[in-house]
Amino acid sequence: MYSGYLQTSGPNGEASKGLIHYTFLESQGTPATDPVILWLNGGPGCSSLFGLFQEIGPFIYDGTNWNKNPYTWLQSASILVFESPFGVGFSYNTTAVNYNDNETALYNYFALLNWFHSYSDFKKVSFWITGESYAGMYIPFLSSLILNNINTNGINLKGIMVGNGVLITDDAFNNNALLSYLGNHNLFSPQLLQVLKGVCPNDPDSISCQYALQQVNAILQRVNPYGK
Repeated sequence: MYSGYLQTSGPNGEASKGLIHYTFLESQGTPATDPVILWLNGGPGCSSLFGLFQEIGPFIYDGTNWNKNPYTWLQSASILVFESPFGVGFSYNTTAVNYNDNETALYNYFALLNWFHSYSDFKKVSFWITGESYAGMYIPFLSSLILNNINTNGINLKGIMVGNGVLITDDAFNNNALLSYLGNHNLFSPQLLQVLKGVCPNDPDSISCQYALQQVNAILQRVNPYGK
């Protein structure tokens, strides 16, 4: 496991006055050939160490103890974590700056180039970008930069994975997908799901659609849809 800071560059190529903090854990399988996965949490403002130590890393912290994670992604991949933008976690900038998605992507991109320069042995393995929540914006912006400059950066980007993505698609798509997910996991009846998928997209103001939505909302008041 390695941790440190990465120099980056500003939107116009100028030297940045900030540093991106990273954590890197080698695969428990075959690090020389297993893929490298970059993990980004969202927020904006959530430290990516949260995902590392609560979801995908080798240990899960429960507030008191560190417990071994039997489902860690390290079983078959190396994990790279960036805390971004500046001001999140241990990443910092010596000047006060407001960031937008394009600038955040640029800072992460140049930090990534410097990471691959320092860890050049991993440049030959497949590279994936993953994350959750507002990383639904961070990931496509960063991936686009990599692909648009693939002839010069040589990054072996194979794909992206977004969980619970915010704003990567419109609200109507996200809400429809959520309802399908909950219905397919039997949180409400197939009849309700049929109305939600067959009637609501075309006639959301209809009596049958509104009734189905009321029934679903009543059910969700009694359960935690994210619970086990």
